[in-house]
Amino acid sequence: MTDSAWGRWMLLFTLMDLGFVGYQSVVRPDRTARTRAAALYGTADRYEKAERFDDAVRVYESILEGCATAPTAPRAAWSLAQIQTRKRFRPDEARVTLRNLLEAYPQSDLAPQAASNLAFLESHADHEDEPLRRWLRASEANRAGNSSAATEILTSLLRDYPDAAIRPQAEKILAQLARNGSRIPQ
Repeated sequence: MTDSAWGRWMLLFTLMDLGFVGYQSVVRPDRTARTRAAALYGTADRYEKAERFDDAVRVYESILEGCATAPTAPRAAWSLAQIQTRKRFRPDEARVTLRNLLEAYPQSDLAPQAASNLAFLESHADHEDEPLRRWLRASEANRAGNSSAATEILTSLLRDYPDAAIRPQAEKILAQLARNGSRIPQ
């Protein structure tokens, strides 16, 4: 075979291969999105474990924006809402994320828990969420084993917001902390 014939054959095979790759990305775009979403979810999860919450939020949001149909998207929405609630203490953002999760993924195994969390956040939304933010901070301090910080936060919540919707839960936890003098199970 001559060099020019060989070159034509190579060009033909290259074009066929490129055509197949292009065909695969058109016919099976979900595979690329799933793979990308899974990789991004792994990255966000590592950020979260390293307590780099701003980075984790950015990656979870990119999954929801760019890979919304991927199987990991509902879990990304759930993880985002958990960071917004427990680490950033932003119940307003968490409510939006949980509503979006329920609307976009109503059949997800996370939907019942998302609905429950959303109901809790909505039923305690008063005073521009400040009592709820304090409750969340106290819960996180308690979870971290810092019962004195949890007690201090809950005491200030009760003093500053005597009519807060979260008051009964705050009083209950505060009484348990006073009785046990230590961390209470969540």
